[in-house]
Amino acid sequence: MKVTNIFNKNILNKWELNKKITGDYIAGFVQADGYFSAVLTSKTRNSKRYFNISLVFTIVQHEKYKDLILEIQKYFGGIGNWYFNKNDKTIRYQVTKQSDLLNIIIPFFMKHHLRGEKLLGFLRFKYIAEVVSTKAHIKNKDILLSLVVIASQINIKDKLGNKIRYLKPDQIYYVINNIQPEGVDITKLTDSINNFQLNSLTIDYIHGLFETDSGNFKKVNKEDQDYIQNLLPKEIEIWKFKEYYKNLDDKLRSGLQNPSEKSLINWSKNSRSFSTFTSRKNTQSIQAFEGLPNQNPSPWFVTGFMDGEASFMIKIIKSSKYRLGWSVQPVFQIKLHERDKELLNSFQAIFEGAGTITKGGKNTVVFMVRSLDQISNVLISHLEKYPLITQKLADYFIFKEVVGIIQRKEHLTPEGLEKVVALKANLNLGLSDELKAAFPNTVPVNRPLVENKVIPDPNWVAGFASAEGCFFVRIRKSETHKTGSQVELRFSISQHSRDEILMKSLVNYFGVGTYLTAGSNKDLGNFEVKKFSDILNKIIPFFVNYPIFGVKALDFADWCKVAELMKNKAHLTNEGLEKVRQIKAGMNTGREIE
Repeated sequence: MKVTNIFNKNILNKWELNKKITGDYIAGFVQADGYFSAVLTSKTRNSKRYFNISLVFTIVQHEKYKDLILEIQKYFGGIGNWYFNKNDKTIRYQVTKQSDLLNIIIPFFMKHHLRGEKLLGFLRFKYIAEVVSTKAHIKNKDILLSLVVIASQINIKDKLGNKIRYLKPDQIYYVINNIQPEGVDITKLTDSINNFQLNSLTIDYIHGLFETDSGNFKKVNKEDQDYIQNLLPKEIEIWKFKEYYKNLDDKLRSGLQNPSEKSLINWSKNSRSFSTFTSRKNTQSIQAFEGLPNQNPSPWFVTGFMDGEASFMIKIIKSSKYRLGWSVQPVFQIKLHERDKELLNSFQAIFEGAGTITKGGKNTVVFMVRSLDQISNVLISHLEKYPLITQKLADYFIFKEVVGIIQRKEHLTPEGLEKVVALKANLNLGLSDELKAAFPNTVPVNRPLVENKVIPDPNWVAGFASAEGCFFVRIRKSETHKTGSQVELRFSISQHSRDEILMKSLVNYFGVGTYLTAGSNKDLGNFEVKKFSDILNKIIPFFVNYPIFGVKALDFADWCKVAELMKNKAHLTNEGLEKVRQIKAGMNTGREIE
């Protein structure tokens, strides 16, 4: 994710204007300019006071860093809000929604570690968030007091909020003196602190730490300061790190830089190590990563995936509750194999917690949004900013028009209901036999015309490939090979032939591959890449930079393993061929996920 349109070119040099925001960079930036807080809140109902705890993650910086903070917000999937303070000219980015903290912010900092006192504050913040999510503190006053005591260790005492004055004197005594109430077990917190395994510092983290002030090295402990100093020539003082680093030429900087982050983390219980390739002219360098992508997909990725897998539905059901005898319900859904539930969780997080994720049919899970408010304010808002580009866009136009009819309550009139039926007639499979019988005079509304669309963003391609793509390894008999078998790699994306023009544009987009109809099925077309040099130089580097998400990321990882064996000619030996067979056996439908 590149930082673009940065506020003041006099502040950042050319390299900084083109740097990539990474997780470690953000962690370093937060180490310097972010904080976690837990505030005691209260409400009075029927003359009785009820307490709760509000959690906030905040980054504060001068207004000149506004665009950078907005990029960080974008990295987190657009969650949270930012505010401008005219008095001190600062930008404040805050995340307060409990689901966003639990599903995005906390997992992020469990992967990209903070240091020292800020790490301790984060672990306490995490513990409070997890307890608050169970609502145990609502029922048990001692648990609430325990959380307030822990919160006082995160914040300066006077930052707990003015509601602390409503606590009883003995409770305030506990808070001031950092005493845990008897009978409350906080072993989970103490164990998380005592057993925490801290990651090594990376250059990206250090760069984020030094971004706004060279004096920020004081915000990490002495051990980390020594580590940073050891990266510099003896004559360069630590506070000059940023100036020294940014003035290195690209070759020297890449030598100093730790392996760059490609946003990979374990989403399954079994972490997998694998190799990927980075193309640089005609050579490939191999870098090791583990697991699956860790940050939430970008908005364009989500749209690309929706172009492949999403469904827009209008349900019209008989109901005696309505004067006309029919209820109208717009429904958006994505149904996937249960192995990809975590991917649906990430989509839900990007959609601000909207919708539900439930068990579908056999081995499936369904992300569904039915709330009219969520459809309008979250789903439609997303698709207006990041529009679909396949023919599914026509389904969305019909869906959106029906949503507008419902919002205006026109569906409660005979004319409005008939219009909804006419629109539904051209959506998905059209009208059921029951609806055809109930509305025999329906004239289907013309389906909206979707003109040829240009691929808007590489992350759209990554999302579309995650939905409709396949990374395939083929082993076939060959008399010309000593092992008796030939290994081939193939990457393909399949789509209905009505999107033939868009699919053909992928050939120009990648500069490789072909478009073919899928055998006897004339309604299906495939974009395919089979040439090994094209796979090595174009396809693999692309998906390293714009990662696949979901279980298919593991298929891509295994595919890259086979590519590495082929690159080194290992597949031409019996031992290497057996390795390929083993990898192939665990890919795609053969993969087992706990």
